[in-house]
Amino acid sequence: NTKEQIMGSAGTAVPNSAPQNLVSGCPDEVTALFFRQGSMIANINEQIGLNESQEYLELVRGFIGDIELVIGGPRGIVVQAVPPCSSNTEKTVDNFISGDVEARRLNDDQCVPVSDIKANLTEYVKQMIMDIAGKYQNKTPLTAAQIVFINSNPLSISLVIKGAIASNNVEVIAANLADPTAKALAYRMMDDMYHRIWFMVQRGQLIAAKAQAKPGALSETCKYAVLKPQIDKLAALGERVEKTRESLRSSYFTALSEIESVYNLVEKFQKANMIITKDMTSRFGNSVAQRATGR
Repeated sequence: NTKEQIMGSAGTAVPNSAPQNLVSGCPDEVTALFFRQGSMIANINEQIGLNESQEYLELVRGFIGDIELVIGGPRGIVVQAVPPCSSNTEKTVDNFISGDVEARRLNDDQCVPVSDIKANLTEYVKQMIMDIAGKYQNKTPLTAAQIVFINSNPLSISLVIKGAIASNNVEVIAANLADPTAKALAYRMMDDMYHRIWFMVQRGQLIAAKAQAKPGALSETCKYAVLKPQIDKLAALGERVEKTRESLRSSYFTALSEIESVYNLVEKFQKANMIITKDMTSRFGNSVAQRATGR
């Protein structure tokens, strides 16, 4: 592009100049993100190498929305703010637990139910606790999924399961622990999602800061005004993410307090079991006491 093509013969700005001419001198990473057809969320994911799956990106779009660029046509470039799915507006950790959330598809922007967030997280957690307890009791190795489950829990759930086994109260503890643990896991999943998109936004803003003509290019070939609508909408997206993360934290702390209550219940069961076992041992002997307490 030449200066005349962009500025016109009289040296004044040409309103109808092709948008491509106004950004052709910008750094490639800037135009690849802020002047590229389609979803900005998907573009950021690709540009910074996160390589998240399409399903994950669509879930993100369902919760925080997106920015889409349409290049070409009579207006040259159109920047569209894609809203979150309306049914997700009031969704909380509880909805995430039950799988009652929607994703916004990339191909047609339609909102659709999410088919798998462990379908019902509470039942998933309860069954997982029962299965792990069974492995501990039978002294067999845990599966990879069970190890991930233990490691991803906010507190030492393996110790609680072992305590429940020792006090012969696995089913009671599993039932009591399932809901608060599911909430804590759901928070982790949602917070991780928001953290990743927040990271995307931050990287996008770093790229936006480079929106000036690259070495050897005319300043008129990298017009910030052409990129500003996209950059402003990205900043607004970041603010939405941060507000949502704040509201989630209260749910998380409530779940942790509920989990702690269950932990205290396990401790009481263990102490009661020890007292009963000691009393029965003194009265009827060790073998009778062990059988009576299920050991």
